[in-house]
Amino acid sequence: GSGNTLHQVVKLQGKINCPQYLDCIKPRYKTKGNKVYSLLNTSYKGKMRERKFAGKLATTVSMGILLVGGPEVLTWAETALIEGETVLESGVCGDSMTWEVTELDGVLTLTISGSGAMYDYAADSAPWSAYKAAENLVYEGDITHIGNNAYWSFSSFTGDLVIPSSVTSIGEWAYGGTGFNGNLILPDSVTTIGMGAFTMCGNLTGALDIPDNLTTISSYTFDRCSGLTGDLLIPDGVMSIQIAAFSGCSGFTGILDIPESVTDIQSEAFRGCSGLTGTLDLPDGITSLQDHVFFGCSGFTGTVEIPAGVNYIASDAMSSCEGIDQAIFYGNAPTIGANCFPADLVITYHSSKSGWSTPTWNGYTTTVIEETVVLAEGTCGDNLTWKVEDNTGIQTLTISGSGAMYDYSPDSSAPWSSYNCVQEIIYDGGITHIGDYAFWSFKSVDGDLVIPSGVTSIGNYAYVQPVITELWFCRTAWQKSVKVHLP
Repeated sequence: GSGNTLHQVVKLQGKINCPQYLDCIKPRYKTKGNKVYSLLNTSYKGKMRERKFAGKLATTVSMGILLVGGPEVLTWAETALIEGETVLESGVCGDSMTWEVTELDGVLTLTISGSGAMYDYAADSAPWSAYKAAENLVYEGDITHIGNNAYWSFSSFTGDLVIPSSVTSIGEWAYGGTGFNGNLILPDSVTTIGMGAFTMCGNLTGALDIPDNLTTISSYTFDRCSGLTGDLLIPDGVMSIQIAAFSGCSGFTGILDIPESVTDIQSEAFRGCSGLTGTLDLPDGITSLQDHVFFGCSGFTGTVEIPAGVNYIASDAMSSCEGIDQAIFYGNAPTIGANCFPADLVITYHSSKSGWSTPTWNGYTTTVIEETVVLAEGTCGDNLTWKVEDNTGIQTLTISGSGAMYDYSPDSSAPWSSYNCVQEIIYDGGITHIGDYAFWSFKSVDGDLVIPSGVTSIGNYAYVQPVITELWFCRTAWQKSVKVHLP
């Protein structure tokens, strides 16, 4: 019977060998088949507990995994007698979840048991909210969702904050203002973290390992988690970093790595992350820098490169980033707000982009990178190509490849004929024939006319208009004599 089975277990363990304890133990459990059940059928990691007897709070017997087969004991992990543990209150917190607050030696423990999703709550409305003096948080079972405001401002919690590996979502403000003073352990099973889930958890320490399956870091998620340290590495796959997601995380002391998957960085996302160091590298897909997004990130140094797609930079986006002394822009001049950069920062832009000015632009000193821009290109022979480029207003026509150029006529002009401000013609390759009317309308070509050594024929009116009887090249309406070099 149940009494004999329990008696055998107790004797084998050797923890309790006084017969008087059996009168306390035997009525608390019953057998069914080959298993032993507590009267309330509660368990924690294999431990079977009975908290009430005869309607009164009583001594708790905590046992480990217990498998009984017939008259023999197969496994016995632990037997202990816990004196004085009291259940203060319990209830339901999900369709398949329960909660319980217990006290032992003046220390309160909140235990969440069961499986599935916890209910969401408004601030301070979770059924255990009256027990904010609780120091321990224990999960039993396979919880999948931690409810909104579940533990809001439970500032007495201590130790590591460990999210169970079964959890896939963490509700808004779930752990906001809690007192955990160890590491934050987030499993990769988590795909959603709600707004403010860990805000003001300033006692958390150690590196932050963000789950790989997140696509959004919600607003205020880690706001003012100032004790987190090391590098701040955003997982590849995150697309949006929302308002104040890491604001006030001054404890990070390494690099900030934002992957190319990120296309949206919102206001104050990294405000006050003063310990981050190295170069600030921005992903190419962003289109704006919102207000105070990197305000106060004084540890960044060197040059920041602003992607070509950025068309708006809000006020104070990078002010107080005194270590950044240059911003290189790859696109057109954006619309900007006040004090978006440190006052002494130098802006460098590319000559091909519009909206910029030298020597200053919106109060910032500027420098320009001269670059060549391809205006048009195409084919001009079976094995020949052409390209017109502009470099700070000077246009160049380059003929590349080998073999014969096509012949053209006044009615079927060369494909580059509309670029008659070309000032230089470059041959690159082994051209053998210069086509009829190839450059007949080019009046701005300057310098010597050098025919490549591989050319065997030059077409009709290749270099002049048909009404001109002498070879002239003109920069303006004034004509200027040049030398002609024939191989």
